[in-house]
Amino acid sequence: MAMNLAALVRALPRSALAPATLAHLDGFADAADADDMVRRNRYIWLREPPGAYCVPFLEPVQALATLLRSEGAATPQAQATQIVARMLGDSAPARRACYFSPRDPHPPEHIPVADFVDWLRTTQQSLSAAALDFLEQAGQVAASAPIFRPDQSGPATPMTRISLQQLPAHPRPWEQFTFFHAPWCEQEGEAPDWDAAFIAWRQTMRPIAQALEQTLGRALYHFDDHEVMPDDPEDDGQIDFAHRFFILHWCCTHRPDSGFVRYLLQASGARHADELKAALVAPASYAHPFELDLGQRLWSRRSCTLRYLPPQARKTLVVVFATIDARDVAQMIVAEHIGADVSFAAPPELATPAWMRRVGARCRSARCLPQDDWLQRPVELLATTDEVRIIANDARFSYHLNLSEHAEDLLWLALRLGVKVGYHGIDGWGLSNPEATLSKRGVPERAAARQAERAAFTHQLDEIRLDIGFGRSGLQDARGKPISYEQIELPLALIRRIAAWQRDCIAPAGPGHLRDEHRPRLLEQEQIAIAKALRTARAWKVCFKPPAGRDWVQVG
Repeated sequence: MAMNLAALVRALPRSALAPATLAHLDGFADAADADDMVRRNRYIWLREPPGAYCVPFLEPVQALATLLRSEGAATPQAQATQIVARMLGDSAPARRACYFSPRDPHPPEHIPVADFVDWLRTTQQSLSAAALDFLEQAGQVAASAPIFRPDQSGPATPMTRISLQQLPAHPRPWEQFTFFHAPWCEQEGEAPDWDAAFIAWRQTMRPIAQALEQTLGRALYHFDDHEVMPDDPEDDGQIDFAHRFFILHWCCTHRPDSGFVRYLLQASGARHADELKAALVAPASYAHPFELDLGQRLWSRRSCTLRYLPPQARKTLVVVFATIDARDVAQMIVAEHIGADVSFAAPPELATPAWMRRVGARCRSARCLPQDDWLQRPVELLATTDEVRIIANDARFSYHLNLSEHAEDLLWLALRLGVKVGYHGIDGWGLSNPEATLSKRGVPERAAARQAERAAFTHQLDEIRLDIGFGRSGLQDARGKPISYEQIELPLALIRRIAAWQRDCIAPAGPGHLRDEHRPRLLEQEQIAIAKALRTARAWKVCFKPPAGRDWVQVG
């Protein structure tokens, strides 16, 4: 077979020499597990594929071990290794990838997510069908999610993010280059001259790179020759910037027997490492566009995080947005919540039924909560959800978060009450400490005033009643007047409990709900327990009306 460097290029990722991580898949193991191995390997990573593909790849042994461990296998790693050996024996070598890693000359093979799932479905029926369905859907999300955006040098307006499926078929001219220094040498030992081999190779490349530049009219290698200051913690040493072919040349020189070099030989058709090395520095091999640009206009990557929900689990997510730009971010967030119950606190003209059906296709359910109404009921909103995501209205640069006051108040209350909450700009990136910005906006003072009103209202109550409360909180005063969760001062955990009991009383039986012949009795027992908890919380006179009863019953 004749050597083909074009085929070699297609065997490498497009966005950079090392692949982008498209998605982290979580939920197969407990993050608090005492076993360090379980904690470190609880994720399944979906990687950018070689340039010839537009579907995510994964490392099959690690992924299968994670699945087996989640199902209680005694020796998941050993079992996964044996099963994957058979899997790879059934697959074509052309559908495998071996990625460059600066630290590992023998990186594990990766295969398409779809190949992994399809093979397991037909040969390993004992594995959870729901978990495999999730993997398949996660692969679809990772392929279509807007993950990549070109970083811009200078004041240019940032470009819109694109998905893996939208990446250019070939690396852009400046993406042929990367920073690097002595990859793989760290594994050689602890001697002071551990990178001596790289330094020697680097010297041999100087005249070769210079000759290529003279022939081609463009530079291929920028040598970083600054004087290294060993005592300066900010001096990372000499970091060169070179065309990816030079990095491959170093790999073939330093470790010609490595797994990664074997992959390069197979992809290119070269008979041995020396033949490939000669081609990598031949002028004819640089027919493709290239541009050495130290401005480093590379792809900015925003990977997805998707959490597996077993069939019996239930998760509710509320996404708050108010503009068309923010809606695009909402769509990206919802794509990461496969199997969740999603509510959009948004204007109905933006969260239309057709739009919700499309973006919530992989969710258990999707509905719109009229924003003007629900954002004025933040306690009730937080009591009925597991997680909240709040999206900025626009990209204006200012000292605030570009949210309405009601959205600011919801964000602050969620942070104070410990509800899982995230804030996102319209570029999709989050902010880890929005409290400082909210404080400058006077949000704590507004929250304190409302808390004082709740305390005053709660203090004047001497009796409280608990009922199913169709369409309202389920709490009443002694005269039967409904009490909203915004008026009363109660622990959020107790409000959540009341809301969950109401849901089980009103909603039809289904996944996540009580459903058996004992349902009425269990619901009544929970009502009595909640009534006692209310009495303990505030020493009120507490009455409740059993679902099947007509008279109020006082808690003794």
